[in-house]
Amino acid sequence: MAHGLVELRVILHFRYNPKMGDSELFQAGYNRVYDSLEPETNLDHVEEVMDHVLNEWEAEDIACSWKIHRASASICTKVFRRGI
Repeated sequence: MAHGLVELRVILHFRYNPKMGDSELFQAGYNRVYDSLEPETNLDHVEEVMDHVLNEWEAEDIACSWKIHRASASICTKVFRRGI
């Protein structure tokens, strides 16, 4: 889900170079997701979207993946002017 939100926000991510190990990548500020690298700052943008989603969430409403995805799409369209 985080990777999808990164792509939605049109934030850069990179192809993985197998010559670098996960520890080395992490120290450089990257998170490997299969064959892509997510700069740590990308997750800050995902956190921003999720903050909006959770701040608008009704406490008595059950949280499940499809509802969170739908709310994320709504926030991205409304706040960030880009839809899924």
